[in-house]
Amino acid sequence: MTTMTRLPWDHFVPEGVPKNHIERFREVEWPRILRSLSDQYGWKMNETEPHWVEPARAVYWHESLARTRSRDADGKLMITFVSHGWHPTAGLPAGNANVINYYLRKGFRFRPPTDEVEAEYVEAAASADVPQPDEERVFVCDRHERGMIQFRTWSSYLVHCDRYQETPNEEPPDAVVERMNNFPYYCVAHDVGFNNIKLAQRHIRSSVRKPGARRIHLTVEQMRIGTS
Repeated sequence: MTTMTRLPWDHFVPEGVPKNHIERFREVEWPRILRSLSDQYGWKMNETEPHWVEPARAVYWHESLARTRSRDADGKLMITFVSHGWHPTAGLPAGNANVINYYLRKGFRFRPPTDEVEAEYVEAAASADVPQPDEERVFVCDRHERGMIQFRTWSSYLVHCDRYQETPNEEPPDAVVERMNNFPYYCVAHDVGFNNIKLAQRHIRSSVRKPGARRIHLTVEQMRIGTS
């Protein structure tokens, strides 16, 4: 298998489109966005940036998951998700920390985590490495009429809970629990920690204002891990 070199930031810029405006955005706005992603949302970024296609608009990468049905030894319906690889999106908004945080929480990434593209991860909440669950552990949701749904990763389980406005009822992986202890406030549903009560309150306000059905969220007291 041929190993691809890391794709440059301008890989998806349409042919003939001048890059000077994008370069200006990268120079002036992107450092500010990075600081906001860290200060407001707890994301720790490496040097990778989005694949810009115009100022404030970029191509992300998402994992294609196929749903399969099976039955366990007791005949109970089980649903699992099989990865069919990572694929680029169309150009999407990327002009501020709030909108980028939205897409990252949905599981999108700046680069696909595959050896073929030599990707670098977006890392969450002051962690040196992206936490990986135990290989044999799965996270299960049995709150739907269609049967038990299994998830291979904690992040995909949280995306499901967020979509259906459900509070996670599975125990987090050890790596997540360890990270939680580094913060006085931690939102388990969104897997992000905060260093003070104001950031935690801001996160709650931002979450409940998202469009769609009426949003619910943990209270500040429920997010409290230690003394602030």
